[in-house]
Amino acid sequence: MTGKPSRTIPVQATALLFEGHGLLLRGASGSGKSLLALHLIDNADSQRSQTALISDDLVDVGLDGDLLMLSAPRINKGLIELRFFGPVRRKQVNQAELHLVVDFVDELTRLPMAEDFSTRILDRPVPRLALMGHPKLDLAHQALLVRAALSNHSLNPEG
Repeated sequence: MTGKPSRTIPVQATALLFEGHGLLLRGASGSGKSLLALHLIDNADSQRSQTALISDDLVDVGLDGDLLMLSAPRINKGLIELRFFGPVRRKQVNQAELHLVVDFVDELTRLPMAEDFSTRILDRPVPRLALMGHPKLDLAHQALLVRAALSNHSLNPEG
């Protein structure tokens, strides 16, 4: 990693480093992106120190060689919105490699197809997990699904 991506796009999302894995949470305003990020950060395994916020609301996604990297624009480093309260500060890291895209959706497929577990960003395949937002799926259930996706063979989007 050179630390300076060769091509970068802004994405309306929340990004975090969760137990060493870069997560990009995408969804409509109010879908629960920030709430899930706060839950994962605040309830991370205390034995694992690699959990921190990258960026809330706007994330830069860039190519560094063959790696997709997540980083924060200068405007919101270390701040994340706690709805009905305002911005709160959390431990922040400048960048992380993207490992999983979490898309907040209105409906889930009970038995998704293999292609539902992958998406493309900057012409690169990325593992994907679809989640229903809170309160349709409670935060504990969402966190379990994220952990399962990170430990599952589906992390290889090529198959």
